Amino acid sequence: DAYWLGQDEQTYLSDLRGMAVQGDDDWYAIEVTPGFLNLEVELNFSRILGDIYMNIFFYEVTEHPFGDPTTWELIYQDLGSSSSNNGENINGNVTSHGIYLIHVGGDGGGIEYDLWWDDHTTTFTDDNFEENDNQGSATDSSDFKVEFIDLQLRGDLPPGEEDKIGDPTGNGVSTGNGVSKLTQRALKLQKDFGVQFDEDFYKLEIYEGFEHLIVFIRYDIAEGRMGLRLYDRHMNLLAENFTNSDNDFIDFVVPSNGTYYIKVFGENTGNTYDLRWTALETEDIGEIPGYDLLIVLGAIIGISTIVIVKKRSKLRQN
Repeated sequence: DAYWLGQDEQTYLSDLRGMAVQGDDDWYAIEVTPGFLNLEVELNFSRILGDIYMNIFFYEVTEHPFGDPTTWELIYQDLGSSSSNNGENINGNVTSHGIYLIHVGGDGGGIEYDLWWDDHTTTFTDDNFEENDNQGSATDSSDFKVEFIDLQLRGDLPPGEEDKIGDPTGNGVSTGNGVSKLTQRALKLQKDFGVQFDEDFYKLEIYEGFEHLIVFIRYDIAEGRMGLRLYDRHMNLLAENFTNSDNDFIDFVVPSNGTYYIKVFGENTGNTYDLRWTALETEDIGEIPGYDLLIVLGAIIGISTIVIVKKRSKLRQN
């Protein structure tokens, strides 16, 4: 039931919905972006009227094999804080990007308060994937972390993925008429974020029957523009996306199975990014009831509003 503030960094609660009132425990959900690990939270109130405090928790989600429910845990973050007569401030580096919860508690005396947060960029020299500046030194995405996304369709997992879920057929839960009620697709994610100081190349292996490729790169354009290009093994350009907004994706059906390459390029500012991709069966799209690309992207990202609602600029406002 936490109130979502993920798109409202650098904005006071009073500017959104008015001042909040601490009558019981209040919870707010925020999202820390990869590469923006310096979290700052302001809690403003008058101590003359009573005491209010806040805590920060990391919302850790664990994906389990098909058939087992997803579990979650709140992990307390000891970031240190400073107090004054006018409130409390937290400013420290978290260890991972993702969803965090701000807990506001106190005496429950009906004290009004205001809340503000931002995640500031942290400085990096380069990522752990270098040198991957060309086709010959491309990072092999087979080393990426594997998770699974649920899609309402039929079909099997690519070869080699069957033993990674509880149902070895990969067909999901049968409705009794031979049509799968729920199927999972393997989602490949970087184990760490990338840093765009130069061109970065990644190698993808596409299996036969799974030629519908979706690649998503998540980043903040305020820190430098970036784009994606898809090549075949002969370095023929197949698709690209280079826009003037946060995040980019490629949705493309490759001509055959085999080796392909993704190039991440941009303004070489050291902006950080999160790259992930999945391969769907070519007929998957026709099998998804009411298919919409944003719905599939929402499954890939985990939070569809990241695509639909762009995050604000993280440059400090003067």
